Amino acid sequence: MRSFVSESNLIIDVVTGDDEVTFVLAGELDLASGGRVRSMLGLVDPGAHTVALDMAEVSFVDSSGLVAIVQAHLRLQHEGRVLELRRVPNGVQQVLVLTELIDYLRVV
Repeated sequence: MRSFVSESNLIIDVVTGDDEVTFVLAGELDLASGGRVRSMLGLVDPGAHTVALDMAEVSFVDSSGLVAIVQAHLRLQHEGRVLELRRVPNGVQQVLVLTELIDYLRVV
């Protein structure tokens, strides 16, 4: 596992598996951290079919964070890969419901 701290209040751990990469996020996914998350998701090994965001420790998501997630979803879908949101906390899940992204993204 490799850990990265963005300029904001977000810690990102990266866990790689055979066919999967998981980004374990802790903190706030917002304007200050969205660009960093977008950049890291753009560097995922093309051999990884599934890219997962473990969001159990995400305390806040704003529209910039949602844009980073949606852009990653679209890019990966275009490449024939999958983005999964895992262990999404209730507060973040409510944002996904209100924005109707809960029906668009794969939340497991």
